[in-house]
Amino acid sequence: MMATELNIVNEWASLPQSLIDELRALDALETKETVVIHGYSYRAYPNNEQKQFFTKSFGCARQFWNILTDDLHTFLESKNFEGGELPKGWLSCLSQQSAIRKQFEYMKEIDSLALSNTRHDFIKAARAYDSKAKKHEKSQYQKKTERRASQPDGEPLTFRDLKWLPDFHAKFYSEDSYSTNAQPNGAGTTLEIVAVNGRFAYVKLPKMKDLLKIRFHREPPVGAIIKGATIKRVAGEYTIMLRVQHSLKIVQPKTDAESVEKLRAFLLAHAAEMSLGLDYDQEFGCVPSNEDEMDKILEAFTKVYRRKENKIAALQRRLSRKQKPDHKNGVSGSKAYQKLWARITRLQAQVANIRRDALDKLSTAWANRFFLIGVEDINLTAMSQCMKLAKNLLDNGFGMFRRMLEYKLRERGKIFFKIYKFYASSQICHTCGHKNKHMKDLKNERFVCEECGHADQRDKNAALNIRDEAIRTWLPPKEKVSSMKSFLAGRNKTKKAA
Repeated sequence: MMATELNIVNEWASLPQSLIDELRALDALETKETVVIHGYSYRAYPNNEQKQFFTKSFGCARQFWNILTDDLHTFLESKNFEGGELPKGWLSCLSQQSAIRKQFEYMKEIDSLALSNTRHDFIKAARAYDSKAKKHEKSQYQKKTERRASQPDGEPLTFRDLKWLPDFHAKFYSEDSYSTNAQPNGAGTTLEIVAVNGRFAYVKLPKMKDLLKIRFHREPPVGAIIKGATIKRVAGEYTIMLRVQHSLKIVQPKTDAESVEKLRAFLLAHAAEMSLGLDYDQEFGCVPSNEDEMDKILEAFTKVYRRKENKIAALQRRLSRKQKPDHKNGVSGSKAYQKLWARITRLQAQVANIRRDALDKLSTAWANRFFLIGVEDINLTAMSQCMKLAKNLLDNGFGMFRRMLEYKLRERGKIFFKIYKFYASSQICHTCGHKNKHMKDLKNERFVCEECGHADQRDKNAALNIRDEAIRTWLPPKEKVSSMKSFLAGRNKTKKAA
């Protein structure tokens, strides 16, 4: 019980002591020890020799991916594949990394595990296509290829135009990255942090002669084991993400029915202090059920791209007047083009980093502060296809924010729940439960109940409904049910109680 008490005191210190004592007395939480793998990302500062090694590794990993893609496409052509699930035997047609290293001698200069992980990622991507193809009766094609085929002289659609099927990676437009794993090497491993010198540390990587210098802003947990690493190059800057395995004690809700109902009743009684509901909003990113959190949202969802948009557009207009590259004929473009391209890439990377950092900080603060966070299960991918909504939606990064909240809450033993997507959160009065169908019109920014006269801001009322609905319909992860089944189960319990 001591672990549970420490967890409550540390993570919910802002709550009144009476609430903490009441939660202890519920006996609805349990301590579970589990093994987790976390990623720790650091800025890397390679020397010229290491940069050359990374460039070779990126190129060989990309080339091996393209070889595997060619193997798969050749196999599908031989089977007259047109769409749907992949034919049997596709896995055996893929080349082995050992054979490729013999064919291309320069691939022996890089880490062999980079090729092994590339093959593993390719197989994973092909299986992901297979699982998605099973869910769709008709073959799903890319929109640009469908538009091309609809032209009078357009080329017919083939399996190469299918969505989700692994495709070739271009040299100049694909992500520069490769992954490696830690292997036993005498007393240590081939991948480890060797020395720490103030703000910096040095990492030993397989096949690399010198140690790699990194900005060591955060130490991994004591006793953690480094299992692997991914090295990336974005806009000329290098980062290394260490995959670290360590044991973690999680204080989480018990899964038996009695404990679940105890915790549900406690959360409903103290919803304002313990829980948070989020309603997506195009202007602010999201609207919380707790008004005190609105200032944090305004600091996090700052429309970074909108603020940099004019500058990026001006640089892109200048870029359009430079001598463009012709990669098919081996022409790389003028020096001015390359410099301007690098400048635009750095600016776009800066926008992404600012957005990610702000959302990361806000999600961490909320994961520490609240026990349950509920959101709508809205299809953001479909919404991003609308030209009027896409730019704001993608600039907000709400989908990324949801993923951050989900894994941070769950690793703390707390609850993240997506309510049923067709729940009418904007139409239901939070006070009396009356459904106002006139609120379907998005122009109505203020909610006024026809029954009880309750008036509130539309999104605030929706966020309160989402919070309470998440508490009512939440079920433990052990019971693998869809949000629709959970919605109906929670509704039935509410009706019986009434």
